[in-house]
Amino acid sequence: MKITKAKLWAVYYIAMLMAVVAAMVGYKFGDSVSITDNVALYIYYFLILYVIATLPGSFALMKKVKAEAELIEDEDMQAAKINRFGLIRLIVIGLGLTACVLFFYFCHERSLIWLAGIEAIGLVLCKPKK
Repeated sequence: MKITKAKLWAVYYIAMLMAVVAAMVGYKFGDSVSITDNVALYIYYFLILYVIATLPGSFALMKKVKAEAELIEDEDMQAAKINRFGLIRLIVIGLGLTACVLFFYFCHERSLIWLAGIEAIGLVLCKPKK
């Protein structure tokens, strides 16, 4: 499957749209879902570790992938390798953003909205180039 810039842009906007839908679902059903304090704490810690691991890791791996792709002589293969990793990076960061927004409403933990903001900034920094 050839990954083009149009597909990367589509995944980027789908990730943003998923966060908006998660906010609507969380707002609508956030009070009716009861998550115990222990489970909420584990979710909170998992999301913190997820954000800490995925954002710097994705930027560092993208730099490594671009350096490896520059060694390939065929430009189509270079673009395919970079686009493939870019797609994976957008999906991982988009899922983190969606999870942070959704669990902000379900766990009633205010700092999760800050994590969602960090993920949103990361997603904007991962925006595909034109």
